Amino acid sequence: MMNKYLYTFLFMLIIYLIIETLSSMTYSLISRPQCKEVKKYEYGGLHPGNTLLIIGSVHGNEPAGHYALKILKKKLDTKQIEVTNGKLILIPNPNFCGIKYNYRHAPGDKDINRGFPKSLTEESHTENNKKIVDYISKTNPDIILDFHEAWSYYKMKGGSYGSTIIIQKNQNQHIVSKCVKRLNKTISNNSKKWSIVTDFQNNPGSLRHYCNIIKKQYVLVETSGQLNVQKLDKRINQNMTII
Repeated sequence: MMNKYLYTFLFMLIIYLIIETLSSMTYSLISRPQCKEVKKYEYGGLHPGNTLLIIGSVHGNEPAGHYALKILKKKLDTKQIEVTNGKLILIPNPNFCGIKYNYRHAPGDKDINRGFPKSLTEESHTENNKKIVDYISKTNPDIILDFHEAWSYYKMKGGSYGSTIIIQKNQNQHIVSKCVKRLNKTISNNSKKWSIVTDFQNNPGSLRHYCNIIKKQYVLVETSGQLNVQKLDKRINQNMTII
């Protein structure tokens, strides 16, 4: 009887792996022009001030940032909210096909968040990376806010950075503390509350690493969202609270 269940399990596992492999291969063959499409939207204030660049969902399986920026863009376009000082730049969808097909990487299995230049002399690894780097160079933002999603909760100490705002030491501490305080007002479970992190790994090729190279202030937001550990609308609302 045990062997029967074991064989059934192994058979289902093999079928699952075949489907996943075929799905990955099919996605990798996609060569639509939209996959390399990275649009930016600029909103200038009435008065001088800092420039904030917000990037949503370079990983297609982390969609909350993308949808939060779509909502923000609509509010800005319809004048429900306005920029008063400085400039706001939005890149809602830096991974068009990743979002469309719910796939982490860009076609060709390319991780956009490992494709940024690793030095001042290195080129970007993908067309998507190149466009983001060009936008940063041309708009010269003071702060870059980058939305991601993790698979669990940081406070559960399982190795996930979900429900954290990750900053460089001694930068933006005051405003980030306000964000975390506001987010945690509606969370009763202490293990699911938000935290501020300053000792996050600085992976070469990531946007965080690139911002360190070019001396830009960088803020990384990690909701608890992969595998729908929280509902999408809740994660979107958390991102909107931070914005």
